[in-house]
Amino acid sequence: MNSDTVFAFQIISELISVLLSLFINLIKMDIESFREFCLTLPGTTEGMKWDHLCFMIEEKIFVLVDLDTHGFCMKCTPEEFDDLAARDGVKQAPHFAKKQWVFVDRLDVFGMQELKQRIERSRELVLSKLPKKTQAKYS
Repeated sequence: MNSDTVFAFQIISELISVLLSLFINLIKMDIESFREFCLTLPGTTEGMKWDHLCFMIEEKIFVLVDLDTHGFCMKCTPEEFDDLAARDGVKQAPHFAKKQWVFVDRLDVFGMQELKQRIERSRELVLSKLPKKTQAKYS
């Protein structure tokens, strides 16, 4: 192969990688795959509280889902809050600590990759408030 052919293959390979990444981020989650994902996180249990599906670690909620609308609440840092709340479909979660929990109107507000990252982050934040001995079980 000459250098032009190798260069063309590299460009095509990078383009495919970028397109695949964009495609994966556009895929949206349904409520069942959302549930399945949450349950893959170590130590996660599920239960019902206040007529909502809750995902918990050590009995502490990190996601609360309205089963009628599929809207959900998740924990965030005060630093993340303003950026999240500025997005369409995201606002302060009612009845939760101010600037520490957001309510997301629908599962499709975020792409799948970002949604997974945000759920993992919510779990990490809740876990970080538990005793060190408890945290050590999950690290």
